[in-house]
Amino acid sequence: MPKIFLPVNEIFCSVQGEGYWAGEFAVFIRLSGCNMNCPFCDTDHAKFEEMTIEAIVKKAEALARPAPKVTHVVVTGGEPHIHKHLENLLKALKGTGRFRIQVETNGTPPRTEHCLKYVDWLTCSPKIRPSLPVAQRANEYKVLVGKNGPIIPKRVVETLRADHLYVQPVYGEPGAARKCMEWVKEHEGWKLSGQLHKMYAMR
Repeated sequence: MPKIFLPVNEIFCSVQGEGYWAGEFAVFIRLSGCNMNCPFCDTDHAKFEEMTIEAIVKKAEALARPAPKVTHVVVTGGEPHIHKHLENLLKALKGTGRFRIQVETNGTPPRTEHCLKYVDWLTCSPKIRPSLPVAQRANEYKVLVGKNGPIIPKRVVETLRADHLYVQPVYGEPGAARKCMEWVKEHEGWKLSGQLHKMYAMR
């Protein structure tokens, strides 16, 4: 059977800095490549290594092993769902029996059901209206906010439904945090999320 490769930007262990799981240690698997071109993206998509599914899982387990409490893995990007073999990776991670699997998505890929069955926690940071499978499954939304307010239309943001709703300032953009505070004050059920890893210069 031919080996399956994915373009990996980096794999590392650190504290989750955003959203519901902020403050918890996790292994991060950052895949390279995206179907969007956001100016504030912090992933260098030109930098990646082609790794087999087995190698990715082996490295994730090795990073988690020195700290037995690390049972959380975050698959992020870029946009993980653009990779046709994402399902194979998630299935392999699930098969280890040790990880809670979180996937971060921009919500745009329309066909994600085959992957979502292996996902324990789905985080959507929408850049446009999320696709129906993501909208039905998302555990949390994390809406980025710039100096002029949410980066997606307010009418779209107000239709989002999930157990956990966050607004998060675009890091380093003056006035973004104040806009987040205004949103939380005016919209019941929404909370403020930050980026702990950037604020405290953590890796």
